[in-house]
Amino acid sequence: MKMMLVLLILSLLMSVPALCETSVWIAKTDSSITYIGGTIHMLRGSDRPFPPEFDRAYDASDMIIFETDLAVLQSPEIQQELLAKAVYSDGRTLDKVLSAEAYKKLEEYCTENGIPLAMINQYKPWAIVMTIIGMELQKMGANQEGIDLYYYGKASEDEKSMGGLEAVDEQVEILTSMGDGNESAFIVYNIDHMEKMEEMFDSLITAWRSGDEAILSDAFLEEAKKEFPKLFKTLFTDRNMSWLPKIEEYLLTPETEFVLVGTAHLVGEEGIITQLEKLGYEVEKLK
Repeated sequence: MKMMLVLLILSLLMSVPALCETSVWIAKTDSSITYIGGTIHMLRGSDRPFPPEFDRAYDASDMIIFETDLAVLQSPEIQQELLAKAVYSDGRTLDKVLSAEAYKKLEEYCTENGIPLAMINQYKPWAIVMTIIGMELQKMGANQEGIDLYYYGKASEDEKSMGGLEAVDEQVEILTSMGDGNESAFIVYNIDHMEKMEEMFDSLITAWRSGDEAILSDAFLEEAKKEFPKLFKTLFTDRNMSWLPKIEEYLLTPETEFVLVGTAHLVGEEGIITQLEKLGYEVEKLK
């Protein structure tokens, strides 16, 4: 029911205390260690302070690794590229792309939320959905920088070395291709479940803070893999497999790294933690 929203929030997604678990792991070889932390990209003020394991891993690390180069991702040039990719350049408009049902659904949502549909009629479904999700997150107060941006700023101030697991243009291509070939279903599904967003976000943050892999994997990812196999493969499986060799390289260095990626990339059978264990690395929760 809530899978598409989960996929977007986790790729892009609490005031309860941390429990005995955590969303920070430590991978070891005989001569090197690498910390691996699961992030949430947007948070509320009430979601602070972050679980203390994140600061412990950060303080112990020489280099901080993100999904991509966050400085480039936030640059005016990339933001302009995203804006250009958000609109149809071939004369198409949403009323021609979407089914009558999907367009009516979008029209009703826009009317209820004071959005002039005519102003967004040239925008692609992925941009519409991301905008809607952003608006709903703002309503919930989730307008604070997430784990990754927080530690990017901290690493910049501390002059720590930083790196990325994928090129910015790769991440942009993945983001801007969401919903391709399935535009109507993409719109209808997300709008239908927008009212569940706060409940879903609360569950997500609770699971992240407590390191509850069962909720993160079984309740979210397994259903997502079943219902949206193509999107799941693009967002998670393919990227995880691409990142693994790079994480292995860090495990061969004498320095200590802290790898920060979306929490959904770490859990489940295709997750980075399980894949590292299959490769023979010792991986455990940071205590």
